[in-house]
Amino acid sequence: MPQHVVVGLDGSLESRFAARWAAREAVSREAPLLLVQVQDVDPDPLARVPGETAAHEWAEHTAEDVQAELHRTHAALRSTTEVREGPPPDVLAELSSPSGLLVLGSRGLGAIRGFLVGSVALPTVARAHGPVVLVRARPEPSPPETATTAPRARVVVGVDLGAPAGEVLTFAFDTAARWGAALHAVYGWEPPPAFGVRPLVAAEDARVRLNREKEEALAGLLRPWAEEHPGVPVEARAVVGVPGRLLLDAAADAGLLVVGRHARHGRLGPHLGSLAHAALHHAEIPVAVVPHP
Repeated sequence: MPQHVVVGLDGSLESRFAARWAAREAVSREAPLLLVQVQDVDPDPLARVPGETAAHEWAEHTAEDVQAELHRTHAALRSTTEVREGPPPDVLAELSSPSGLLVLGSRGLGAIRGFLVGSVALPTVARAHGPVVLVRARPEPSPPETATTAPRARVVVGVDLGAPAGEVLTFAFDTAARWGAALHAVYGWEPPPAFGVRPLVAAEDARVRLNREKEEALAGLLRPWAEEHPGVPVEARAVVGVPGRLLLDAAADAGLLVVGRHARHGRLGPHLGSLAHAALHHAEIPVAVVPHP
């Protein structure tokens, strides 16, 4: 579904927050918003149980209720609602596209319901054809955010110098440009084991020199995107430490954390990388996962 912003609803508070975030993003992109409620029902008509008609009506009412709420604060929003049947990860992934955006609600680590449960959110993100954003339920700002008061905080993006992904950087820079936000690119690395057997002063000197070289390489990698988006302030940092933890710390007060995932299938099917997995489970801010080759 090209250009659309799609938000998955499940009746939870998290999915309502996701819908509000998606509405602001749709207006920012000048794109239509699709609010979709997915019912996981048995495809065999003979296996249907009493009450499914009522459940379908409840799903339609929920989607329409959320739609009405969004239009009260986003006059420019164009939106539609749908109720679809099927396994939620399959249906939601099919609605995603490289040029669109899929938004889901998130409860984070230890979720017992909502979209961020292993059987729904993680396979959805792993199978999606385009970017997916996971949004946590957070206290409402005061005054309430509207389409004209989109988040202005930094956009933080994780970069792998060994295998940089243009799709991830393009998404991060485009978002920062639309938001009028700064972009903070982070590359986390760990010194080679040999550092442990060298004198402490020499090891520290080598670490500082290596880090400076990596930071310069990171700035060089970002230059084409920075030149294409001259209005976006860019900070490039290489930091010694565990990449996942460093990225989460850097994004603690950001408006969005952007990470990539390889769009490939392993022997057991689609999967997420360790960095994306850590971000989805532990970040307190919205997380965008962007597939790349």
